[in-house]
Amino acid sequence: MSLAVKKRPAPAGTDPALRAQLRDCLDELRHNQCQYDLEKEPDLIEACIYQRAALLCRYRYLLRQAREQEARP
Repeated sequence: MSLAVKKRPAPAGTDPALRAQLRDCLDELRHNQCQYDLEKEPDLIEACIYQRAALLCRYRYLLRQAREQEARP
């Protein structure tokens, strides 16, 4: 089961702090993928899946914030 994330660059006019949050979130997603790949315990595999879902929600939120910043004059 692949849990890969398509990396999309933050829009050009994005605040550096927001860019850092996006990078951190991607790092956490990569770490989560490594944990998932190595885990053998069913309960911990399930925890990885729920953690990934939460991280993806956060990532989408941050991308939306970045797009809104870029759209502002």
